[in-house]
Amino acid sequence: MRQPFEKLTQVQLILLLVSIVAGIIAIWTATLFLSFFVCMAVVSSFLIEGYIACKKGDIVQAGHQIIRAIILIIFISYLSIT
Repeated sequence: MRQPFEKLTQVQLILLLVSIVAGIIAIWTATLFLSFFVCMAVVSSFLIEGYIACKKGDIVQAGHQIIRAIILIIFISYLSIT
């Protein structure tokens, strides 16, 4: 029997693997856009994890992940603007 959130968990894992590979390439080429993409992929992973926790009924864990994602979005946006 498949777990109800297996697709979302797979997307989260794919996002993390893509961010690792893109992060290595971003370090190698020193590309700002690719660094921004890597950070947003990690933030998306946090948002997916928060959504899964919310649907499972773990509101505290979901809140932690959502707040973590919001803080990262604000910080990354600030760094990319300045």
